[in-house]
Amino acid sequence: MPEDNAQQVIARAHQLSLIGRDSAAAELLGPYLATHPEDAEALRLMAHVQLALGRPELALSAAERAARLSPGDAEPLVTLSYVLRAAGRVLDARAAVEEARRLDPLSVRVLSAWISAHLGVGSIGNWGRRRRLLEASEELLRIAPDEAVSHHMHALVRQDLGQPRRADAAYRRARALDPSDPLIRQNHAVLDIEMNRFGSALASNVTRLATEPDSRIAMFHLRATVNQMLRIVWIALFVVGNLAVRIVDLQRDFARIQSFIGWSAAVLWILVIIMLVHTAATSRGAFLRAFRSLPRVDLALTVTAATFLALLLGLTAFAIAPSFGLVVAVCVGYLLGLGALGWSWLGLRRTREELERAGEL
Repeated sequence: MPEDNAQQVIARAHQLSLIGRDSAAAELLGPYLATHPEDAEALRLMAHVQLALGRPELALSAAERAARLSPGDAEPLVTLSYVLRAAGRVLDARAAVEEARRLDPLSVRVLSAWISAHLGVGSIGNWGRRRRLLEASEELLRIAPDEAVSHHMHALVRQDLGQPRRADAAYRRARALDPSDPLIRQNHAVLDIEMNRFGSALASNVTRLATEPDSRIAMFHLRATVNQMLRIVWIALFVVGNLAVRIVDLQRDFARIQSFIGWSAAVLWILVIIMLVHTAATSRGAFLRAFRSLPRVDLALTVTAATFLALLLGLTAFAIAPSFGLVVAVCVGYLLGLGALGWSWLGLRRTREELERAGEL
């Protein structure tokens, strides 16, 4: 095949991969690699495509062949490190990216891959880990101050080191430089969840689901946002319940219990309304769409939300006309909602593990 045609095949496969048509890209690259088995660039692209298709073994085979064919090139080692991480071989992935950095220490792509490989608790160790990550991210900013990837990596480092405000500033700069990058939006949404900015997180994920309805990442983060919101109100319910039990034990004064439950229900209603109004105001219209899609997204969260609303109504009813039946119903409802919330949390944990294995998270 003439060289021009070969480059056209690779360029076309790359375009297909960028728009999410990885199966078509694999079908195009397969015959080409059958006749050009030593084309390292095509092998690297095939590794990315196979990884996106959920075939880590095929991706690893292609990435290792590309690295063997280009022993002095850092790019195949970067690809290999991503594939090894997706396969769960974290130490091997770090070794590959360390070698890539030795070969090309000033490459933006190499430095980004090095930071990605070393993010996470215990990857380098305590102060040494903090120092090396910060040094790498700051070096990346010096090399490419006007590239979104530099600020994105710096944001990830600040977030990993527990500096949410600095991370938020870096994410905003990255999004200003590249507002269409879904990965930057996704990671910024994760920070929004950590900072309890539910409106922004909902807006980011609902916006992405509108353009990518099959995005597992956006679906995962939408579920995580709602899960976090419900966890906060469930903690408030737990505090109210514990205080009520203390009053029963210490006072045996059911008139005071009724009064306390009434005031607690009023405070909970106010807090929930404030949170919902604030979230709706900051979500740019995404709030109602997010909750309308909740039954499709996560049945357990739907049960939790419905149970919480029923519990609030039950507490309000108890404050007006207390009865033993209402006490039993509230206790059963609380346990049901807590179980549903735990069920959702386990589902999120399984989804996270699946996404990490596929290299999407």
